[in-house]
Amino acid sequence: MFNFHTVSPVLLLLFGVATPQDGGTTSEQYNLIIEVFNNCSCVHYYQCNNNTINRNGANLINVRAGGDAGENKPIVCQGGSFEGEFVCCGAQDTSMTRKSADGASSDQLRAPEDVATENRMETKLACGEQRTNINPRILINDSDEIDGNAVKGEFPWLAAIYRRKGRGRWKFHSSGTLINPRVIITSNHYYNDGTSPDKYMVVMNGEVALSRSVGDAAHQRKVVEIINHPNYDRDALYYDVALLILDRPFSSNSTNSINSICLPPDDADETTGRCLVAGWGRGSEVAGVPVLKRVEVPLVGFDRCQDQLRKTRLGGYFELHKSFVCAGGEKNRDACMGDGGSPLMCYVPGTSRFYQAGIVAWGIGCGAENVPGVYASTRFVKGWIDEKLAGRNL
Repeated sequence: MFNFHTVSPVLLLLFGVATPQDGGTTSEQYNLIIEVFNNCSCVHYYQCNNNTINRNGANLINVRAGGDAGENKPIVCQGGSFEGEFVCCGAQDTSMTRKSADGASSDQLRAPEDVATENRMETKLACGEQRTNINPRILINDSDEIDGNAVKGEFPWLAAIYRRKGRGRWKFHSSGTLINPRVIITSNHYYNDGTSPDKYMVVMNGEVALSRSVGDAAHQRKVVEIINHPNYDRDALYYDVALLILDRPFSSNSTNSINSICLPPDDADETTGRCLVAGWGRGSEVAGVPVLKRVEVPLVGFDRCQDQLRKTRLGGYFELHKSFVCAGGEKNRDACMGDGGSPLMCYVPGTSRFYQAGIVAWGIGCGAENVPGVYASTRFVKGWIDEKLAGRNL
């Protein structure tokens, strides 16, 4: 690689500029010459990984769950408020397409025409129907503070997932949603560490407050299998989806507050409109006990979301992956830390039923204006979900 610092004064004169030390050029001109002669681009130091521009947000995103360069010292650009804030980083173009373990990408999978019907819900309710006659919309008082308390039974598909922390002790781990009587969908970043499935328990009872216990046995199910998406990227959170298979189905009837949520219909528009997100994440506590919160957020189209995220610390080279969908960007209306696995819920067109458009994955901070939250797209992995369930006669 040709280093600007070895360029002769003659070449500099050809560009009509002198070195910054001579006081004859601006930082912009200086950086331009560095970029031309080194085939790189001046970016913030934290946007450069191994001399490659960070396009996927790895190590920059806030998962909703500098360093020594050694011999490869960076080429320092001018600008910034401290030395080394900008470096010239190689702009190699890398493909984001990854193959699954069996060589097929998830969007090549197709749902089989005949799916076994055992373990269907014991109910006449359609997926996405609520168990209570309520208005799920967000409430805002005169001081513009969001009143985000959910009510009992409002989201009958929402599950609290606990992890065993000792003999007879369980701790809340993440949220998830019921998409089949025996299947919970959630964020993969909580379940990719190789922990045995029997360390997890799912509780569904329609309650909004997480009690210190985990309820009674009638509302508990053991996890017997964890299905991690094969294309998951632990740094950039591509395909941040996992399926938890339960030991026995949850049933829905007139005496409980349980129902499944729909998967995305083909005619849903996920670029406009408003949806809901709910979870027990950080900041939801009331008197020390986490209480289910919900908030209404606007959907944000893919290109607009990418543009807005590029204005954050992710930088202008950031490329939003196709396995994500975005929502939010309104002040104080957002999911946040601890909400990973929670659902982004939208109305099935022309109905009052809900489908799950996404799963809380990551963001840049929480609740900032014009900074959308990023969700794993349920639509994008729908074929993979169908294939995995069909293979287990679900």
